[in-house]
Amino acid sequence: MSSAAKSKPVLTVASARVIAWHGDALRVVLREGRKRLNDGGVRWVLPGGKIGRRQSFIEVIREEMQEELGLQPASSLHPVTVLHMVNRETWYSARKWRKLGYGLPGKVAGSTRILLANPVAHIYSTCVDTAPPELHAGRQLRVIDLRDEDALRSVKPSHATVLAHWRDAALAGLAMPREVHWEESALPG
Repeated sequence: MSSAAKSKPVLTVASARVIAWHGDALRVVLREGRKRLNDGGVRWVLPGGKIGRRQSFIEVIREEMQEELGLQPASSLHPVTVLHMVNRETWYSARKWRKLGYGLPGKVAGSTRILLANPVAHIYSTCVDTAPPELHAGRQLRVIDLRDEDALRSVKPSHATVLAHWRDAALAGLAMPREVHWEESALPG
């Protein structure tokens, strides 16, 4: 048997659109990307400059914060919950972030280091009563059950990380976080 025959199929996605059907957060639909990306993501520019190159963090951004952070949904699907997987990051001080004209939740000290992340995988949680269509925005849809480890392994690894985070939260009976997740950094600069 050839190595190609042994390898698992990989869903190539520029961004994974994930929809929970019938309220089952573990049965999801992925929308296939238009092309294979060598680095697994799309380069975005956020206020203040380009994003760096470190894969380290998952950030959950409240829907109403998207516009404030300069992030626009790239899908007509209604985002009830948006889970952003990060494969690039940059850090700002809260002081600099405010000078750019953006607000921060709560009382954040000016010296606090803030992570701004490039979202490359989005999870849209939507409950519907019909089977998914074959296509969405011209792209094929694929249903997988996250309880099936083989199905999860068939997804591009960087996006499987996001889906596993979604799965673990669902299995633990947790609601997906609804707040912006800010972290302090020990990184220099």
